[in-house]
Amino acid sequence: MGTTMGPGRRGSFPGPREVGVAQGSAFERERRFLVHDTGIVEPHAGNIIVQAYLYVRDDYAVRVRRTYLPDEAGGYHEGPALLAVKGPRSGGTREEHEMELPVPLARELIDRSEHKVTKLRYQIVEGAHVWDVDVFSGSNEGLVIAECEASDLSAVVPPDWVAEEITEDARYNNENLAVTPYGSWG
Repeated sequence: MGTTMGPGRRGSFPGPREVGVAQGSAFERERRFLVHDTGIVEPHAGNIIVQAYLYVRDDYAVRVRRTYLPDEAGGYHEGPALLAVKGPRSGGTREEHEMELPVPLARELIDRSEHKVTKLRYQIVEGAHVWDVDVFSGSNEGLVIAECEASDLSAVVPPDWVAEEITEDARYNNENLAVTPYGSWG
């Protein structure tokens, strides 16, 4: 089995319906929306996030992330580097496992990766929930996505600054944006 990006024939990975719940598994449960009122981020400081995708196939992804956090001097300092392995999304839920990586290793992996996503991430408190609002740059310029993680997704009330729900639209998954950027959709 190779590390080919994009669609391909199934290797030995189980399909989305065949995946069982492993003991100690971590799951992200979130709803995702396009943002129509980007002014919502203006009073906030965002984190710079650079993500490289080492493997993307059949709804699975392996990602390396570097985060740069705003500092008091108006600049940024480097946060931890993370490796994440993600499984298929179903009903707003997706298995995800993360581990910290040494920053020099993460730098090298990102530098060598062909498929990247860069974005500014803002955290907005709306009601009882915290929303991550991602303003994409580079080949995904113009795309703004809001996501809210919650244990009970039915309790997430979309704020008035979001538009269409994209939770189940795989085109908007970050790994797919790295391979087929928003700017190339035409």
